[in-house]
Amino acid sequence: MVMDILQHMSQTIDDFRNFFRPNKLEEEFDISENINNTVKLISSNFKYNKINLQLELNEEIIIRGFPNEFSQVILIILNNAKDALIQNRIKNPQVTIKVEKTDERNLVKIRDNGGGIKLDNIYNIFEPYFSTK
Repeated sequence: MVMDILQHMSQTIDDFRNFFRPNKLEEEFDISENINNTVKLISSNFKYNKINLQLELNEEIIIRGFPNEFSQVILIILNNAKDALIQNRIKNPQVTIKVEKTDERNLVKIRDNGGGIKLDNIYNIFEPYFSTK
């Protein structure tokens, strides 16, 4: 039991260390696996705040890119959703992540019931370093 806990703690430290190490070269990675690993880092925080996090990661979709940076984006979006759900005191807070492939695109859809993005901010959300915090 103690060894399992220590192993888990060691793996968590390694995950954080690798998570924030920027990639220099693009590489192939599975979107669903990447999201699943990212969610593991914050799932206890969601549980603590009683936020239902639902994953629909049925498809294996391999893309070429920067997996650590992709994880950081997912983490930021999920943390923003969590903050909005808490701040707006949403009853039955929920976040859903869905991965799907169409003929033309690979899609990652993240939806929450936290109230949405203010219209004043919607056109700036993809600007580097844009934040309302």
